[in-house]
Amino acid sequence: MRKHVVAAALCVIACRGRVHHGIDAGPTDAAIDALSPVTGDPPANATKLVISRDGAPAMAAVIFQDADMNVVSAVLTNEQGVAWAVMPAGGFVTAIEHVGSGTDELTTFAAVEQAETLTLALGNAGPQVYTPLSVTVPADSNASGYQLYSSCGGPAGVAPGVFTDVQLVGCGTLANLLVVSLDANADPQSTLYAPDTALPTGPLATDATSYPTLSIAGAYGGFATATFTYVGVPSMVSYVETYQAIADARGRVFDRTAGAAPSGGGANVTITMPAVTAPTLTATTGYTTSEIGQQIIYEERAAGAGAYSLDLAAAMLPAYNTPPAYDAAARAVTWSERPAAVTADVVRTRLSMYRDDIPAGRAWTWRMIAPRSATRVVYPQLPSFGFDFTPSGTDTIVIDELTTASVPGGYAAVRADGFGDLTHAVMSAPGRMVVELLAPPQL
Repeated sequence: MRKHVVAAALCVIACRGRVHHGIDAGPTDAAIDALSPVTGDPPANATKLVISRDGAPAMAAVIFQDADMNVVSAVLTNEQGVAWAVMPAGGFVTAIEHVGSGTDELTTFAAVEQAETLTLALGNAGPQVYTPLSVTVPADSNASGYQLYSSCGGPAGVAPGVFTDVQLVGCGTLANLLVVSLDANADPQSTLYAPDTALPTGPLATDATSYPTLSIAGAYGGFATATFTYVGVPSMVSYVETYQAIADARGRVFDRTAGAAPSGGGANVTITMPAVTAPTLTATTGYTTSEIGQQIIYEERAAGAGAYSLDLAAAMLPAYNTPPAYDAAARAVTWSERPAAVTADVVRTRLSMYRDDIPAGRAWTWRMIAPRSATRVVYPQLPSFGFDFTPSGTDTIVIDELTTASVPGGYAAVRADGFGDLTHAVMSAPGRMVVELLAPPQL
């Protein structure tokens, strides 16, 4: 069954593998406990790591190493979830968080810059800023209902001439809004696009009677069918799927997905979208039945960019030729690739490990983001804190993630928040990002 991978891939695989042994609860490693929180204010040339879990500052050990893996500093984050050190460019920054039940989560940023601020958001996103509003919209002739879409939430039912309570999440002061009127069959009929809408500001509403009001104005327009033309479709691709969204740096407002089987090295996909002038995000996936990985081409296009066409073969990254393997002697994840037109500049990996021990086993995960320079990525040798986190040949090791990517601005553009949503690298301005995943993410 075809997987609709786009929505899950927008944050690019975060699932972990399974370990098949029992894990007994154990205390946090004593040597890590003995580390002290960083104190004082960081100097201007310090490299900083800001860590949160579920939206709140998190305590974790942070190891700063130079490019030769010499330890520059080993500290705990402070009350603000911040750790820092003055270190040369090109080194490693690794966070170690003990999450209980004999389990640790490690995250490494490679090739960091001096005076760079890195961010690591663990767990859920945490508390969001809610914007409660009472909204009314213009009437559209013969409409049976109305839906409000926005760059920060929706859809929500609204009505003309009546203020309806809605909750938007994480908007800020401006939002892109789209009203879709529905016909007698509850199918989309017309649209009204209101970009850059200023949202009411003031004290946070405590109940519906005090929600600030917003009247959306404008004229309704129709829908239009866009054709996505693909040439150079590789022979192993059996289905081309296209995802399109009205989207910019604020977020996605409205989206649709469609696909077609290629013929003669080409494919045409049609999608019906609101006929509005707005930036769009397009994601193209070529499905195969025999490939090891899954490749997705994201493209942010300016408003009014015109018809979409893409030479698929000329836009693709090297596909994985063999499954990845872990070389314990070299501390490296290795793989092989087939030739392709585009070169990746980012690689992200994630390992899940389990080590049998007496009286209790221990499990940990270790993910890393690094510049992609070869078909291997080497993990740093960490100092031992009473436990050697470097996977050995006797450990159970599962490679959960291998992601390579070509992004606008290269590795430097995504390193600081490299474990978040990589599509932010293209949604802020027109550009193209190509991602090769180890396997399609599951919805």
